[in-house]
Amino acid sequence: MNDFQSKISNLLDSKGALTPCNRCGNDEFSIIDDEWPVTYSKGGWVGSSIPCAILICTKCGNMIFHSIKQLERSQQDNEKG
Repeated sequence: MNDFQSKISNLLDSKGALTPCNRCGNDEFSIIDDEWPVTYSKGGWVGSSIPCAILICTKCGNMIFHSIKQLERSQQDNEKG
């Protein structure tokens, strides 16, 4: 597991976001080894993106996307009190 994967695993653990796959019930996931920019369009303008961590169920391949900024923001809010 690289530093990014460890960071994401720790952030998810701190949020209690370790539930089994919602498709098959498997409880093992692989974390993609780097952040993934998910691009979206707004008002016809394409180019904005959200940095995400992607988890993939090791049984059925279901992919789960987590906003890295939101995970980090939630952690910072918890640390403040």
